[in-house]
Amino acid sequence: MSKPAPRILLAMLLAMLLAIAIAGCTSSSDLQPGGAPAAARQTLVVLAASSLTEAFRQLGEEFRQDNPNVRLIFNFAGSQRLRAQLELGAQADVFASADWQQMIPLSDQGLLLDDPRGFASNRLALISPLSTEREGGPLVAGLADLVDPEVKLVLATAAVPAGNYSRRVLELAETNGGMEAGFAERVLANLVSEETNVRSVAQKVALGEADAGLVYLTDARSEGISSRVTLILIPDHLNPAASYPVAVLQDAKQPVLARQFVQFLLTDLAQDVLRQHGFGPAGATPVTASVGTVSATGVQNPR
Repeated sequence: MSKPAPRILLAMLLAMLLAIAIAGCTSSSDLQPGGAPAAARQTLVVLAASSLTEAFRQLGEEFRQDNPNVRLIFNFAGSQRLRAQLELGAQADVFASADWQQMIPLSDQGLLLDDPRGFASNRLALISPLSTEREGGPLVAGLADLVDPEVKLVLATAAVPAGNYSRRVLELAETNGGMEAGFAERVLANLVSEETNVRSVAQKVALGEADAGLVYLTDARSEGISSRVTLILIPDHLNPAASYPVAVLQDAKQPVLARQFVQFLLTDLAQDVLRQHGFGPAGATPVTASVGTVSATGVQNPR
């Protein structure tokens, strides 16, 4: 008997890991609102970028208000990791990515049932721990400070949408932001860690394991992060907007329900929830009001 090809074994392993992750990521219960036993249930599996975690959990509860017999299962991870799982055969109904770079190859491979649709946008921000100070002021008060050899920088890996956007910010700061030639290279020389998702970047900075990191605005203001970091806004001309697409997957077990969920993300209610979490509408600049109070060093989160 011939041995299974390595690619098949890898696909089987990733599918098993995804199943385990899904088992631990359900956001619903076995009771309807009010404690009544659930009727015949439909299960909808949604793979989503890690930066959507809090927003999608709230949106899941809102979706179930009109669909009480739906069991929503979310699996949050870096968009590139979710794409790889899908390419290797992982089963899900909906995929929401933090950029189009992860979505388009899936479309080209025939893995999408419908054309993807943009539903939200985001931008990056620079964060540093509240505890990072030195005589004369904060160690990091803006992008220019990232070249300081004392600065320990953490970014998402370049394969992750947030990591790709981060390196673009550094390039734009060098070409359009008045920084000296070689700025981006000098900043990247201070990298002490590259993470597989943007949430890990935010957590490392919040814990004081790094002096600075580039994360989405939505991550910077998330629970457990916002009260522990200083948030420094990046000018729009140096800060490319991150566009978030969503699509129903070709192998969706619940294609009708998946289409309902995608359509729900475009409703006024869902867009309001996304806006509350710091996202903007597709193709637009995200809302930054109420994030913090602008100061000479950027934005100091009030929480």
